[in-house]
Amino acid sequence: MKKSFILFISICFISCSSNTNYTNAEDALDAVRIFKESCNNGNFEKAKFYCSNNTSTNNKLLSLESTYQKLNSSQKNVMQKESIVIIANRALAKDSFKVIITNFSNSIRDTFMVVNKNNTWLINL
Repeated sequence: MKKSFILFISICFISCSSNTNYTNAEDALDAVRIFKESCNNGNFEKAKFYCSNNTSTNNKLLSLESTYQKLNSSQKNVMQKESIVIIANRALAKDSFKVIITNFSNSIRDTFMVVNKNNTWLINL
């Protein structure tokens, strides 16, 4: 009985743990693409993986998630189907890039600052 209980608890723990086996972005553009696709799909845990861990970025990511949660299912479907268009990609320094993107459904541009920290490309929002 004791072994069964331990096995049950182990299975519950494994099934409740989140899967954070995300692959690091290959470059600044890849980081932006994966981040934006994750946000458009409502996967903010994955989006957070591609962000710098600082107060400003965390707060902006929470705001993006809150805005996404307020959308109706039709609006979410439109976002999930959006294509990302890179308008500009400019190196600011050796390990720092400014990436500007938009999509086909509207003319709103998003600007991202992407840095390479310890061989990991991360977005500062």
